[in-house]
Amino acid sequence: MLKELAIIAALTLVLAILVYRKDGKIRLLTPFIITACITFFNLLNPVGKVLFRIGSFPVTATALGIGIRKGLILWDMVLISKLIISRNLHIPGRAGELVKTMFFYFDSITSERISFKPGKIIETIDNRLLECYKDISMDRLFDDVYSSFKKMIISASGWRKVFAADGDENSMSRELSEADSVIAAGIGYTFSKWALAKGCRTVAIARDARPTGEAICQIVSSTAQQLGLDVRYLAIAAAPEIMAYVKNTKELDSFIYISASHNPAGHNGVKFGLGDGAVLGGSDAADIIAQFKAFMEEKTNYQTLVQILNNIKNTPLPASEKYKQEALEAYLKFNLATAFAAQEELETFKKADKPAVVADMNGSARCLSIDRKFFETLGIEYSFINDTAGQIAHGILPEGKNLNYAAEHLEKLHKQDKRFTIGYVPDNDGDRGNLVLIDKNGKALVPDAQTVFALACTAELTFMQKSGQIAPGRTAVAVNCPTSLRIEKIARQFGVEVFRAEVGEANVVNLAAKLRKQGYTVRFLGEGSNGGNITHPATVRDPLNTIISIIKYASLTGKSWDEMIADLPQFQTTATDDKLAKMKIQCTDHGVLKLQYEAVFAAEWEAKKAELAEKFGITGWKEINTIGTESYEGTGAEARKAGVKGGLKILFSDKEGKDIAFIWMRGSGTEPVFRILADIESSNPEDERYLIQWQHHLVEEADSKATHHTACRP
Repeated sequence: MLKELAIIAALTLVLAILVYRKDGKIRLLTPFIITACITFFNLLNPVGKVLFRIGSFPVTATALGIGIRKGLILWDMVLISKLIISRNLHIPGRAGELVKTMFFYFDSITSERISFKPGKIIETIDNRLLECYKDISMDRLFDDVYSSFKKMIISASGWRKVFAADGDENSMSRELSEADSVIAAGIGYTFSKWALAKGCRTVAIARDARPTGEAICQIVSSTAQQLGLDVRYLAIAAAPEIMAYVKNTKELDSFIYISASHNPAGHNGVKFGLGDGAVLGGSDAADIIAQFKAFMEEKTNYQTLVQILNNIKNTPLPASEKYKQEALEAYLKFNLATAFAAQEELETFKKADKPAVVADMNGSARCLSIDRKFFETLGIEYSFINDTAGQIAHGILPEGKNLNYAAEHLEKLHKQDKRFTIGYVPDNDGDRGNLVLIDKNGKALVPDAQTVFALACTAELTFMQKSGQIAPGRTAVAVNCPTSLRIEKIARQFGVEVFRAEVGEANVVNLAAKLRKQGYTVRFLGEGSNGGNITHPATVRDPLNTIISIIKYASLTGKSWDEMIADLPQFQTTATDDKLAKMKIQCTDHGVLKLQYEAVFAAEWEAKKAELAEKFGITGWKEINTIGTESYEGTGAEARKAGVKGGLKILFSDKEGKDIAFIWMRGSGTEPVFRILADIESSNPEDERYLIQWQHHLVEEADSKATHHTACRP
């Protein structure tokens, strides 16, 4: 008996030490009282040798040993439960969820000492249970929200995650989980506080056509109202629509746009802006991101968000019809003024022969925007398909196979009416719009995004030159880093300079604004890697701007679409939907990854430079790191002192020093992927294949080496 008790006591001591190390404390009084009670009741049944007597009551050895043994074993069970019980315990299934909940409550109830007052034992226990219920509810909410919050991608390009309650990125569910409702309130709260501190008093709020948009708008709008902002709600509106509305309405000084752009239907997110109608970028974007992250990291803030959600019924969404109509009128007027420099030019265009247009709306926000009215005003025939908002017929990203629906419809209509030669497909928020065209043989032609951008650039610079708007040395085009070098070649033909920003529309818009302050005229800008363009004074891509620029250019040249494309400088560029263009990497520290990439590239350059010279005429290179609106030439950490998450480009030159190709890399700001791209002046697609495969290998090797670095270990 004594040997067994010694073993059990030793085990109890070890378990007590482990619990103390886990929780930082251990309570001795309660288990002592419990053990004493168990021992006392065992002594009431005397067994074994009498050790001593208390009055006439015998204390026997066996009964005492059994009592102490039972008390210690019970305490051991409690100690073991404390070691294995976790608030984050994961047990699958409904039974597992019940067990997890029981453990959760037990841990909370026993985490603090209960002070009993004489005559109020039941009341004390009841109060403790109520306190635990409140604490547990908030703790569990925090855990759920924080877990969901950590899945968000937050960048200047937009904040995004899967908001559908079932967690499926392709879901058409309109419901939000409790956790994501809190996140939506956090988004509205952070921006509203930030905007009010900036002196804003009104905010326009709109959404694209994806399913969860209405629920998020309800929460964000109510939050803004509760904090004192005057809300103008447009319901479903294209991104260029709300931005034009804000830019051209003096009473509006901010906007919130609920959208996940080209991401699948179960995703959603948000973009913010001020009275200039542009998406926040630079220091403003960094500031609000930092505030949001700090707010969501602090558990004590969640009670505020819960209170806001409880008050939503008292702040219904304001009537949107009036504001929606105002937005449509402002957007139409703005777009016509952007496309045509003068009324005379507009009237001339109305009278000219023009192609008819097809649009596959794919259930996007453009279904409820100005497109019909715009074409009717210009005297352009049109035919739309999939034009009911919210009824998404196929993949949202307007690239690759998702353009086939428009291409087939265009070919069909062209056989009936030869005027139908051009079409477009927007993404869900209606800013990106890539084209489908009819070639001279009557077949549908689907140009890649870089070609559409180059065609639009040629069109706009041609009209700028024709109207005397190009001043040599003082006219510029602003593009993102992975835009094809063909833009430089096009721009040189017009005496125009090209400047590059990091990926992200806000970065390009901010770069153009900076150039204008320096005295440059910048009418054409955008991201060639994504297609479409921004035409100043617009601050966002717009498929209507792109399509009108190209139609005007076709009227001027009299050429077919394929002839116009053939006239462009010949470059081969990786498409964004190419299977090699996206990589999953292990290293989470992009600074470490890029240092390893530089080392791998330098070694392989020495091994390959003779082959590169023979195959492509490449004889030299330099590295460009593009961060925000700035570009830095050089290698090493010093070249990335402004930030490690920008784009890194190896720019190749020929023996005359002319830039002829590049390979590029950057971690996506809106998706959990690493993007790469290759571009080369060539008419042979195999040249681009060589470079992109090499780039894929370089990044893979760099990631393998970097992953062993401490900073990159998960």
